[in-house]
Amino acid sequence: LRTDQSPFPQTEFGISVSAMLRSCRNWLFFLVKLVLFLWLSLAAKDADLWHFLTQYPVGCVHEPLPGNHSGIKVLVLGLAKSGTRTICHALNELGIRAYHSEDFHFLPWWDFIHELREEPLGAYANLSQPYVARELNKDQQLANRMMQKISKCRMEAVALDGLEMLMEPLAKANPNAKVVMLNWRTFPQWRKSLDVFTPKLVVMIFHNVISGSSLGLLPWLALLQPLDRWISGNVVENVLRSGGPPITEVSGPLVWLYHQSMNHRRQYECWQDP
Repeated sequence: LRTDQSPFPQTEFGISVSAMLRSCRNWLFFLVKLVLFLWLSLAAKDADLWHFLTQYPVGCVHEPLPGNHSGIKVLVLGLAKSGTRTICHALNELGIRAYHSEDFHFLPWWDFIHELREEPLGAYANLSQPYVARELNKDQQLANRMMQKISKCRMEAVALDGLEMLMEPLAKANPNAKVVMLNWRTFPQWRKSLDVFTPKLVVMIFHNVISGSSLGLLPWLALLQPLDRWISGNVVENVLRSGGPPITEVSGPLVWLYHQSMNHRRQYECWQDP
């Protein structure tokens, strides 16, 4: 009498049904735990539980330029996938500090919106980004404040894809700036570039959600500022306070980590109502 026979039937590959059930159960438990972890992480990131442990003081530290001048020499106007980032690369190589719209979002624009929202009795404290941008065409004092905020970062050029609404107020405030119109692509060429980029963007968003959310559940990023002081000589703080080099142009691992951990706050928050 054989005692090593399983009471469960076996598949044609010699694997018992019980082993298959255990494997399925283990995978199911793993997926449940993964979904629960991601949900808790996303909730923690959305609530910004630990940003106060990571965030550096707001604002670049250079003295504002006189006469409410922003210091902008070049305005790059074009839709996404029309060459805006390539133009920013070229301008930076020529020695002109050029911000892509991500850099502009991350530094002077978020600092400006944040400053407005810190004024509880201010006329613009409860407005989201599109409405503030519209008011810049009407309120000269508000426009002057934004130009001062820009000049403190010593930004000399900016690409406005995603921020086209700011083209008019920036052009009015900087009449001597050169405007680069990126209309060199035909619509079929632009659409082809967009279609190629869209799957990459989906993967990037998924990666950022997974990596950023996992860092948001527990206060691991509280280590970033001490590491910045001990390892890199305050490179993250220097970039944020001096306004350069542009974060999306030149960024070491700590600057990249800070950008990835705070971009939801410094880029996307402006679009939401306070």
